[in-house]
Amino acid sequence: MPPRNASDVPQDVVRALSLGERESRDLVEAFTVDFAILLEAALPEIPQSAIRAMRDGASLAYTKRMRLAAELANQHLGDDSFDALCAHASDTARGWAAYIAGLGDRRLDARLEMIRPLADDHHFGVREWAWLGIRDAIASEPTEAVRLLEPWTDEPGGQLAQRRSEDPSRMGAFTLRPMVR
Repeated sequence: MPPRNASDVPQDVVRALSLGERESRDLVEAFTVDFAILLEAALPEIPQSAIRAMRDGASLAYTKRMRLAAELANQHLGDDSFDALCAHASDTARGWAAYIAGLGDRRLDARLEMIRPLADDHHFGVREWAWLGIRDAIASEPTEAVRLLEPWTDEPGGQLAQRRSEDPSRMGAFTLRPMVR
């Protein structure tokens, strides 16, 4: 039976998640990740000041912690952090990459190009972070977003195709077909 709350998750699982050694199986497991430990494990070259800042932010809401981790990684390691996080085994670390795509003054097409592999990730959480990480950029340019995302709706196979068949009421970037046809 899956855990119903964080205290039900075995400590060895929490440790493996926090060290980036495995992916979360559900949201309950995802919520047990110690972001400071994972940030140091995922980006060993990040300075200790960033790890301390992440620890100081431990009481923030989950999405604010996701953004903080991305901001710290980007601030201290720049674009190299995006590449390292995209390739990481941890779904949470890959989610931080999605938030990095939402930072700065990149053009919308560049942000979408950055999140495309994350939007097609095998992990449910990473696919959601791909959308959440650039949500503000899409909301500020909805017509351009529809134009740029419309070709994604014709993707064969993979998670992008699967998302087309999921709940069309969601604001995800992958449910645009009904809006553009």
